[in-house]
Amino acid sequence: MGNLILITSTLFEFENLRAVAEVKWKEFLDAGEIRSIEEKLSRFSARKILVVPDKGNIEGEPKGIETLDVKDMLDLVKRRDSPR
Repeated sequence: MGNLILITSTLFEFENLRAVAEVKWKEFLDAGEIRSIEEKLSRFSARKILVVPDKGNIEGEPKGIETLDVKDMLDLVKRRDSPR
């Protein structure tokens, strides 16, 4: 299929790409998988997000990519829903 790039999610605002996200829902991400994700997401000029079940189960910290796990996602929802 050539240069097909699979991105799990994208976010646009007024036709501008704001974020790209990759969801990897597995027990462990090794360094090779992290490099592959870094390479794929580096092609975009937008906020880069990796979503995993547990940040403690990835080998290394992805460069230039915000990593969110279940706890982070729940915290975001709670903050958004809390009264101001």
